[in-house]
Amino acid sequence: MNKYQAPTEFIGQQIKYLETCDSTNTLALKECLEEDIKEGFTWIADHQTQGRGQRGNTWLSKKGDNLLFSIYLKPKLQNQPHFYFSKAIACGIIEGLQVWSNERLPLQIKWPNDIYIGEQKLGGILIENQWAGSQWTHSIVGIGLNINQEEFGDLRANSLKQFLNKSEHIPREHVFHAICQSIEKYFKICQTHQFEEIETFYHDHLFRLNEWNLYQEVESNQIFDGKILQVNEQGLLLMEKQNGYKLYDLKEIIFIFP
Repeated sequence: MNKYQAPTEFIGQQIKYLETCDSTNTLALKECLEEDIKEGFTWIADHQTQGRGQRGNTWLSKKGDNLLFSIYLKPKLQNQPHFYFSKAIACGIIEGLQVWSNERLPLQIKWPNDIYIGEQKLGGILIENQWAGSQWTHSIVGIGLNINQEEFGDLRANSLKQFLNKSEHIPREHVFHAICQSIEKYFKICQTHQFEEIETFYHDHLFRLNEWNLYQEVESNQIFDGKILQVNEQGLLLMEKQNGYKLYDLKEIIFIFP
């Protein structure tokens, strides 16, 4: 049995493991169109040569150190706000990491698609939805998490090994199993449209919620004090400012760090 095969009903039950590929999301998008892929099928790579992040950003990861995988899922949200699916995935990752660690790690969701530990990036999510006309047919959920990497250059990033001050490598498959189980839990909740539970967990772990911090608007370059109030069902960030309230879409705002 593949050591990565997860103890779940379907997510991570069927695995394709690759030492190297350009991107697990790119491969998954290609293969799910060419083959009859079962829901929950997962592609895992030791190394990606062209790993991708949100809106074309590059994902850099040291070979053999981290978790890099993509999951094939079929959300049932045709008449519901689609961002609940993204929220469910983020909730599953956070809870899975908490369960794996058996302690309350300072894990948070940095809008729109990053996983933070403390004030540093632990990983990211890239969801690519596929459509046939107006029908949402399936999604590829790409996840990258820093598990054992120790060097990040000048990036604001960290790994589980570094944060927990572990002397030995963390077995990546153990983390993967816990995350798959929790993603499956929240995906099922999402499929049955029980959004309140997702909303509560998501906002309980939202980075900088109800705190005043500095931000920069991309279009105007204006730097301002703002307080995050929520991420709405469309995935827009609701911000309180000194002169009122404003909704921000992806790439419209930059988080400023001390």
